[in-house]
Amino acid sequence: MRVTNNMLSQNVKNNIETSNEKMLKLQDQSSSGLGISKPSDDPSAIQRIIRLRNSISNVAQYQSNASEASSYMSTIDGALGEITSQLQRVRELAAEGANGTSTPDDKADLALEVSQISKQLGVEANTQVGSKYVFSGTATNQKLVNSDGTMNSSANSNPLLYQVGSDISINVSIDGPALFGDSTDTTTTPPTTTKGIFTTLNDLSDALKNGDATTISGYLDKIDASINSVIAARADLGARMNRMTALQGQLGTTSANLQKNLSTIQNVDIESTIISYTSQQNVYQAALAVGAKIIQRSLVDYLS
Repeated sequence: MRVTNNMLSQNVKNNIETSNEKMLKLQDQSSSGLGISKPSDDPSAIQRIIRLRNSISNVAQYQSNASEASSYMSTIDGALGEITSQLQRVRELAAEGANGTSTPDDKADLALEVSQISKQLGVEANTQVGSKYVFSGTATNQKLVNSDGTMNSSANSNPLLYQVGSDISINVSIDGPALFGDSTDTTTTPPTTTKGIFTTLNDLSDALKNGDATTISGYLDKIDASINSVIAARADLGARMNRMTALQGQLGTTSANLQKNLSTIQNVDIESTIISYTSQQNVYQAALAVGAKIIQRSLVDYLS
């Protein structure tokens, strides 16, 4: 086959264009740090990258949920700790009022302090995280306790769930109505009612005002029961907080592993890419030099 000058020129042109395209691709990779930036680079790898990115996005959402849930439970835990302290103070006041040496004026002062503690507990029962009332179940836009000290019927005992995994949801709430309000057991005949914290404190305040030491003494066990209920609720919450902490650690590890896998598939070895680029640049320069010698020949050169 006869090789013409035009064939040589076209071959040189194609080689130069190919070398230039490779050099531009390596330049893009070294500047972006990405070995795969479009589907045509590696269709199968693109599919893995998309799946990994979706997984990373989901894990990031779970991490955000877990962080918010931890903050929510920490707020409740702090409120329960304060409520326990307040109830322990009420018990001290009740024990003092039951003492036969207390004068009517002493008991009146004790009744006033119990009343003030009851109001403060109402503030604690309406604790918020942002705009959410933490003791109102899923009715987070509703106060648990009304301004007049009565329980808000719009609050509920439904668990407030946060999704922190593909099939993991954790209740971050405490049953506020059961903890603070009166409860009725309908399984007994007749139904029996257990007085909640606020009713107990109001009744104790009245007993102190009336000055009946025997009646006042009878509230010590009721206050103990209230304290134990709060401690039990706090212990249950603490167990869930510990689990949430463990899940946050697991999510952090999962996120790091997914990011590493994505980097392995998607990113380039910068050092290797720069070496390849330098090598390809030399090839390109050589192709230009050779092409200049071949393409510059023309019919005039042969006639001269």
